[in-house]
Amino acid sequence: MAWGTGNFKSCASLLNRIENDDSQLTDLVILPMKTFGGEEVKRLAEILKSGKNKTLKSISASGHAVPQDALELLGSAIASQNGNKIGSIAIGDEQMGDIGVVSFCKGLGDSNGGPLESADFAFKGISKEGAEMIGKAFGASKNLQSLILYRNPAIGDDGLHVLCTAALESSSKPFPALRKLDLSDCNIGLKGVESLVKCLLGKEGSMNEIRDQSQLIDLNLNSNPIGSDSCASLKNLISIPSINFSMVHSLSLKGCSIGDGGIEAISSILQGHQCKFLTTLDLSSNGIGLKGALALGVALKEGKENINELKEIRLADNPIGEEGITALANSLAQHQNDDNNSTLAVLDLSNTNCGSGGAVALMKCSPLSSLRLFNNNLGSTGIEAISSHLEGGHAYLKHLDLGGNRAEGGAISQLLKSIMTKRTDFRNSLNTLELGGNENGDERLFEKVKAVLPELDIARDREAPKDLPDGEKGN
Repeated sequence: MAWGTGNFKSCASLLNRIENDDSQLTDLVILPMKTFGGEEVKRLAEILKSGKNKTLKSISASGHAVPQDALELLGSAIASQNGNKIGSIAIGDEQMGDIGVVSFCKGLGDSNGGPLESADFAFKGISKEGAEMIGKAFGASKNLQSLILYRNPAIGDDGLHVLCTAALESSSKPFPALRKLDLSDCNIGLKGVESLVKCLLGKEGSMNEIRDQSQLIDLNLNSNPIGSDSCASLKNLISIPSINFSMVHSLSLKGCSIGDGGIEAISSILQGHQCKFLTTLDLSSNGIGLKGALALGVALKEGKENINELKEIRLADNPIGEEGITALANSLAQHQNDDNNSTLAVLDLSNTNCGSGGAVALMKCSPLSSLRLFNNNLGSTGIEAISSHLEGGHAYLKHLDLGGNRAEGGAISQLLKSIMTKRTDFRNSLNTLELGGNENGDERLFEKVKAVLPELDIARDREAPKDLPDGEKGN
């Protein structure tokens, strides 16, 4: 990899290396402080088109203003595949806009995206025209695995609709090789989601084959105002109609305003339909409360056979409350022979108002290996309540985040003493404990814990040196 740093802004030496087919230069990364404009891009395009270079595989030059004629030449050079196969491209700045994207895609011609496996158009000022051109250029690509479009709010529903329509016109099964699609912060609502689902499912009959894990998509729709109604459409990706297999490996809906209604729709599909291959759900920051948590708890328990590959759920920053968190905990297995869900391993419940009762209930869940309870305002009372369930460490949890809970030093000391308790009935699994955002308590206890459980890493706030003036402590 070459980063394009050095003493000068010029990229001449890097371009010389590319022209000489330097075997060490497979990934070109041009940092923003370098000069990489029209002249440099045109020279790079000429080198690639000449066939002199057979080594370069990726170009990362975001943050540089590139004129449209140079972008078209670069697209044409990549499509030519004259001895080289560029698999990844990220180029242009936030002023690139539709005209730049159209120019680059125009250069690709009828190559269906050429050899590109990854196209990064994030934060490029794209709206409807540019989005439609992306659909035309890449819709039938058998190579494109990653399409990054985040932070293009002007795309909106109309832009995503024309992108999807163009892709469907180019192929009965658009984006057949796609594995990662990032549409976060693109101002997408219900209409856009409906268009996207229709596009990814393809024309009637095109999804009748059973997909395997290598064909799944990581779909990121974070920070879009999709609302609860969009979840009725997304259900068809979570469990494909007539096949009952998930099309998504992970689904990220952080900050999408789906509320209780949205999670109820998602929970119904988890409970009643096969969702094979779905492993991760991120539903953070969605205004989910007790009602939504109860629905998810029922789905985790009653639909456990449908979601036996679902390993991670993120529910951070939702006002779920103690009753809802306890219900979620009770839907998970409490011991090896429990009939409840026993596959969920990672659970993020940061800032969910879990309360002491919810935290204690979670300590009893045997399938969990990672649990985040950051910023739940548990205080000393909550940490003390948890302590009795951490005697000798924990039989199942490997990672526990109790940071930001504002516990006093005495409660943390009690927690550490509990962890040091010798147990013979189980072998400790806990290897990471996060305690930042709480008082540290007795410093000597941290050393003792390290001696008793050397495998345990405790992350905590740094103590200010005691011999410094108060105004300098913590700096």
